[in-house]
Parts: sequence; C-alpha cells; structure tokens
Amino acid sequence: MKKLNYLCNKSSTKQGSSFLHFSFFLASACTFFYILSQPANAVLVENANIKEGKASYDINCKSCHGRNLEGSVGFNLVDGESVHGNSVEAIAVSISEGFSDKGMPAFKHTLAPQDIANLTAYILSKRLGFEDLSYKVWPISTDPSLKISTLNLAEPLKTGKLKQDNLMDFTFTELNDFAIEFEGILHTPTDQETVLQAHMSNRIQVQVWLNDELQENVSPAWLNWVWPLNKGKQKVRIRYITTGTRTQNDKDLQFFVADNTSIIKLFPVSMSAKRLLEDRKYMKQTPGLVERKRMAMLPPYSLVIGTGSNLNFAFNTKTCSIVGAWLGSELNIGPNIFGRGRAGSEINGVWVFKYPQQISVEDTSTCRYQKYTRGASPKVFYSLQGNNYELSAVTNDKSFTLQQRLLSKTESKQVTFTLTDELKDKVKIFANASNEGLTTNIEVDLSGIEF
Repeated sequence: MKKLNYLCNKSSTKQGSSFLHFSFFLASACTFFYILSQPANAVLVENANIKEGKASYDINCKSCHGRNLEGSVGFNLVDGESVHGNSVEAIAVSISEGFSDKGMPAFKHTLAPQDIANLTAYILSKRLGFEDLSYKVWPISTDPSLKISTLNLAEPLKTGKLKQDNLMDFTFTELNDFAIEFEGILHTPTDQETVLQAHMSNRIQVQVWLNDELQENVSPAWLNWVWPLNKGKQKVRIRYITTGTRTQNDKDLQFFVADNTSIIKLFPVSMSAKRLLEDRKYMKQTPGLVERKRMAMLPPYSLVIGTGSNLNFAFNTKTCSIVGAWLGSELNIGPNIFGRGRAGSEINGVWVFKYPQQISVEDTSTCRYQKYTRGASPKVFYSLQGNNYELSAVTNDKSFTLQQRLLSKTESKQVTFTLTDELKDKVKIFANASNEGLTTNIEVDLSGIEF
C-alpha cells in the first residue's frame, strides 16, 4: 500500500509520452487507493470537497445526467438504488472506469483521484429517497379496538427487501388484517429542512421512528400528518396497522418528503405517492399570460405574470407588492387536490426570490388594485395614495426590471419601496422623470442563478 501511495503521488507530477501507458494502468489503482485510504464518509463532510465536486459535475456530467442529477441521456443519480452500486467505492470506480458500451467515458484519463473523490462526494450528497428498504408483515386480530401503541408483535409472517425504486408498498400482502413495518436509510436534502408527510385520515394508525426514536405527528391539520426529519442521512422506521381502515384504498398510503412548510412535495417515498406525483399536469407559462391561480409559496391574492425569457413574477393585489419571481416556463397545476384542494400550484423552475421575501410599497393600506392586461408586455394597473400607476417588466439575460409608471397628471411624490433583508444586495431601485411621467425602475439581479 505504501508503494502504491508513492507511485500515485509521483504519477501526478511525472510527464512525457513514455509514461502514458503505465499511467493508464495506474489511474484505476490510484482511485481505489485514495477512496479506501480515507476515513469512512470523510469526503462527505468536507464542504470544500463537495463544492469542488459540483464544479466538476457541471463540467463533466451535467449534459448527460441533468442539472439536478435527475437523469437525461445518462442514469438518474439521485435515487437511493444505483444501477452500478451506491457505495463510495462503487460510485468512484464507475466514474473512473466509465461504461463505454453505454457511452460514458472513463474519467480516470482526465480527472485526478482527488477530483473523482470530490465528484463522488457531491453525488452522494445529492442522493434522495430510501436505501436498503426492508419490510416485515404480521397478521393481526380483527378487533376494532386494537391500538398500535399497545400492539405486541411476535415473529413476522414474512420479511424481505423492496427492490422496486425503494418505495414503500402498503398493498402487496394478501392479508386483510395485518401490521406492516418498513425500515431503511432515508436520504434527504443536506441544504434544507424537510419533513415526512402523509395524507390520510386521523383514524389510520401509523407510527414513525427516526434513528430509533419514536416521533410525534406535529401537524394539527386534517388529512395532513407531518414528522420532522434530519438533513442528509437517517434511519427511518414506519409501522402501520389496518385497524381503523374502512376501504382497500385507505391501505394505499401516500408518504412524501416535503419542505418544512409541508407545501412543496420534494419526492415520494411510497408507491401511491409516486403515482400521484406522476399524474401532475403542467400549464405553459407563456409570455403575456396572467393567471390568478393559487400558488404554493405565495400569499393569497397574487397574480402570476409571464413576461417572456422564462421570467415570471407575482404581484399581490392586496398590498401592491412584488411577492415572488422565478425562472421557468411551466406551472404544475395538478392534481391540485392535496389536503382537499388546500395546496396551490407549483412552479416548474428556479426561484429568484419568494415570499416572505418581497419588494413592497411603504404604505400598503392605500393599495387599490384595478386591472391587468395581457399581451406581449402585460401590465398591472393600481392606485397608491390616490395616484394611478401601471407596472410592466423588461428582461434580459442578467437581470429583469420592473417599471412602475405614474399615470396621474397631478403632482405626486415618488413611491417609496422597502426590501426584505435578503433582497438588499440583489435589487436596485431608482427613479427618473420623462415626458411620459415619473417612472420607478426596480432592477433585480439574476447573476448566480442557474437555470
């Protein structure tokens, strides 16, 4: 091992055509050595390594595997079950050796062992969903008074591993009355707070353990069960009994991982939830289109306005404030039935900013919304402090500018806008007067936003 370490270090500095054949053979061994010589998962906890891995991914992998590792020409790299293995070593070797028959090059020829380790760390940090999901099934009494909290379970009738997408399936057993338990390693985003969410009646009996600690449902809402999750990797166990279930459909439970508001469903962890999300319907957000649909992550009474160049913004008709902006050409408008229609449509893109971040007028109490117009350049009309205004947008690759123009002929002072703290470095506001009247320009910086 010491000799291999010496050769790997020397190979990174030695040059010349005479060394190429030996380097070709040595690269794979160096990759193995580098990964195996590190403490378990050490590469995952170094933020610098993950950042460098992302940069390498963007250059070498994004065109085939997608911007978010969701898959395109190449495989989806997010799922907990990898086609070629999901361990640190297996991923590193896949990157190093490639799969020439599938069109994937061997990156050992262009990336150093350290680069491959960084890339491996980044891929692992983006993994989502269950890994190594197992199940146990027990027959139970038909007694309707049976409680899951006092249930005594002996040896299970059946045990096994779930290979199909590592998703929980509550309906595969032929028993009418049963208890079922799923256990596995659940991967969640490392950069945001998430929850485990289920849509089911309060009569359904379910227990959830996180790292062997029993968790409580923290949602008071009807049909909405929520259990907070950790960031990244954790062990999750879910137990369900059919006592209290009235129909066969009630047994087909929907479990998701959602954001910490439990509004945006990030990915399914059960078969039923997967089918529901696959049934989403999308509406093209074309330039000039103005919609009054309820939107998740935006306050009520928000107009959704498509400006062209994939740029959209939201104007709140109660406060005359800009409460969101995003890049994307579609809205997910259904099935809009989560929680009996209480969840709104979702963007299919990238937020520039979203409520509670907002660009608001100083005195929202004087806001009076009037109308909007569609077309190549949609406009919103409203009044503030008794003066009439119109709002439109101009976009380019690096920024978009909202233009508020005073329509009243009377003298009026400039409207004062306020910014939430997160927007103060991203938004510039300036006014100018012309023959067309007083105009206030609100310029929003788009640099650093990848889409």
